Amino acid sequence: RGHRSTTAASAAQAPPPQFPPSAMADAAVHEDVHAHKTRDKAASREAPTDDRRQSSYSKHRGGPKKGGGGGKGTWGKPGDELKEDIIDPADPIYDAAVDDPEYVLVSRSARDAAVAAKAGVATSMVGSPPRHGYMDGARAGGGAGGGDGKGRMTLASFKTRIIPVIEDYLNHESVDEVAASLEELSAPFFHFELVKRAITIAMDKADRERELVSKLISNLYSRALTTEQIGKAFERLFELADDLKLDIPDAHNYIAAFLARAVADEVLPPAFLSDKLVEDLGGPIIEAAKLRLSMKHGMARLEHVWGPGAEVMPVEELKGSLDMLIKEYYDSSDIDEVSRSLRELNVQHFHHEFVKRTLTSAIERTDREADLAAKLLNHLVGAGMVTEVQAQKGFARTREVLPDLSLDNPSAPASFATLVEACRTFLGADFDAAPPTGPPAPAAE
Repeated sequence: RGHRSTTAASAAQAPPPQFPPSAMADAAVHEDVHAHKTRDKAASREAPTDDRRQSSYSKHRGGPKKGGGGGKGTWGKPGDELKEDIIDPADPIYDAAVDDPEYVLVSRSARDAAVAAKAGVATSMVGSPPRHGYMDGARAGGGAGGGDGKGRMTLASFKTRIIPVIEDYLNHESVDEVAASLEELSAPFFHFELVKRAITIAMDKADRERELVSKLISNLYSRALTTEQIGKAFERLFELADDLKLDIPDAHNYIAAFLARAVADEVLPPAFLSDKLVEDLGGPIIEAAKLRLSMKHGMARLEHVWGPGAEVMPVEELKGSLDMLIKEYYDSSDIDEVSRSLRELNVQHFHHEFVKRTLTSAIERTDREADLAAKLLNHLVGAGMVTEVQAQKGFARTREVLPDLSLDNPSAPASFATLVEACRTFLGADFDAAPPTGPPAPAAE
């Protein structure tokens, strides 16, 4: 015990341990740094909140926000999955008809409104006005005659002028001529009437004419027709459908077929069939069109919606076939072969072109071919293969191009007069063989 006491006393009296100078310096620096950090923390707690700069890692380390939204690895707030993604209109995949909730297919066009204002037309009547706002008294910018006396085309005048254009197209199948006629009329606000009138005319004819009208609408799209104009035409047809059904029992089916074909040809978007107001107007017609589009291989079926008899040979190809047929006839003098070939071509609407080409080729050849031509035409008309109307139209068209034929063949008028006299049986005594006066008419192919 005495030993322990002595040891404790000696330890208490021992001097403090001695550290190297470098170790003492490090300890002093550590105390200064610790004191500096302590002062900074105290200052930050006392500093105003507005002046405090917090680290981006001080909060929100990936956890969900209040209410369940945001945060790394989170799914968002409940119900966010039901919201649709909003596509920027500048995005290349943006489609107003699909991505714009405010989009209405048939609406006034700002471009048409500007053109109308320049033409002095009230913008409320332009483009595709509010539904049921079709005003027969509306006027469009000036066309060549047939207007209101002030150089402006009225809808009533446009209707009168457009009917012969459609009838001529169904005979000649020239989309270019229709486009030129529309440009001459200069009334784009009424182009919907062309679509409506063409469909109503075709409904009362054969499958061939209905196919031609479907192709006309498709070929004029973006050239002389807009989606709005085509849509407006169908709206008018929906309104008239019940009246049309009185004369054409299958009118509803025809309109539905034309509508489905327009969607298949991409001149109307599918969204048109889902427009609430369009559905209210079209009713069962809209449903029938949707049914056609939803059928298996629906698009392929709609390409032949008017049946196999509606297939139309391209005009240029048909003209080439007629020229070859006429040439072979002049070589063989076989009328029966010509009759058989015409029957196989099945183009009764185009027989006037056959008559015209027979006459022009005979005028350019010798008297032998002229005699063969007269004999052939008299036989075809007498046998009912070619109607008198088609034959007379072919002679009239040949007479119109006589000034051009005379440039290369001065005897053309005399040769034509000889052919007229040889065919008086079906031409009648009133048909005049004299060529028209005035500037030469443009040559028709």
